[in-house]
Amino acid sequence: MSEHGISYKNAGFQPVGSKKLQKLLREVFNADAVPAKNGLHAPSDATVTDWLTRIQKDGRWLRNVPSIHRSDRLCTAAVKQTGRALAFVPSKQRTDEQILIAFVTYPRALKYLPIADRTPARCCAAALQDCDVLVFVPTPYREWVCCALVQTTGWRLPRIPLSMRSVTVCKLAVSHAGYALTSVPSKFQTDELCLQAVTDAGMVLAVLHEHQRTPSICLAAVRHTGLALQYVPSLLRTVEICNAATRQTSAAIKYVPREIILDRDVLEDSGPPSPCTVQ
Repeated sequence: MSEHGISYKNAGFQPVGSKKLQKLLREVFNADAVPAKNGLHAPSDATVTDWLTRIQKDGRWLRNVPSIHRSDRLCTAAVKQTGRALAFVPSKQRTDEQILIAFVTYPRALKYLPIADRTPARCCAAALQDCDVLVFVPTPYREWVCCALVQTTGWRLPRIPLSMRSVTVCKLAVSHAGYALTSVPSKFQTDELCLQAVTDAGMVLAVLHEHQRTPSICLAAVRHTGLALQYVPSLLRTVEICNAATRQTSAAIKYVPREIILDRDVLEDSGPPSPCTVQ
């Protein structure tokens, strides 16, 4: 009975649970609908198959499926087709598997996750695919993720934003690849770090500033790569350093000063010098 004294039944209205209303809803909204236990209508197998076919062609079509019907099967198929589809997977339904699959084709899908769901492991998985996603990594995890990246290969250091290249990250990168020193901010390029870099990659000596090329660093560089002698300052091309360079490779003889090359004992392991190679 309404507030005006009119009976809903007499006015032609049907109770929500009536068979007549249920039939009407099926006809209007989904002719193939199958009544579900919760009173809602589940899509038919044919409808789901149609959705799946469309999603496999373009994962973002998932957004056209009613949220309540976005099953794990449909969501997984969507993110396999494109990681961008993760944006349309209901937050509470997102599984680790779906998230990792999405990162393979679209690492920036990390931005679709709430901050609380951006765990170190998930952030690392995305960053391994594309270092540009580091901007979406929560600040407390950034150094940890950066360390994980350079630990796999120091060559990733150049891809890390300058503001995130901490002392710890830079040291770890150089320890795995001497050439990473070229991407280390100048303020972090200590003698110790430079020595570690040239010990692993002698030619890094070429990018060091003049004041950084100390006798110990130059000696370590030519021991690794004799041709690094060409980057040793003239005043530091001593008998010891030249000898170390020519022992590593006889090709370094062309960078040995004339006054040293004339001393036959210096090049004892390099063979007799050629006059045309003497500087």
